[in-house]
Amino acid sequence: MQMYNETKETLKKLIEERAQAMGIRPSLGGIPLEYSGEIVVSGITSLIWMWVRRGFKESPEEITKYIEASKRMSPMALMR
Repeated sequence: MQMYNETKETLKKLIEERAQAMGIRPSLGGIPLEYSGEIVVSGITSLIWMWVRRGFKESPEEITKYIEASKRMSPMALMR
């Protein structure tokens, strides 16, 4: 669990730094920053964590493709 939390915090910092460098203030449709950031970071971290638990069966490129696709799809679309 410590590794999961550290990964999540590192990812959150990276995303915030990148957004700031691009002049973007992250938000998710009126959801406060703390919550919208948690939604984004938790989804990505969970995907990475599952990849680790499954023994890295997919390539890093494949996982990156899944992360990119998940950013463009609604939760309902992901479940179909």
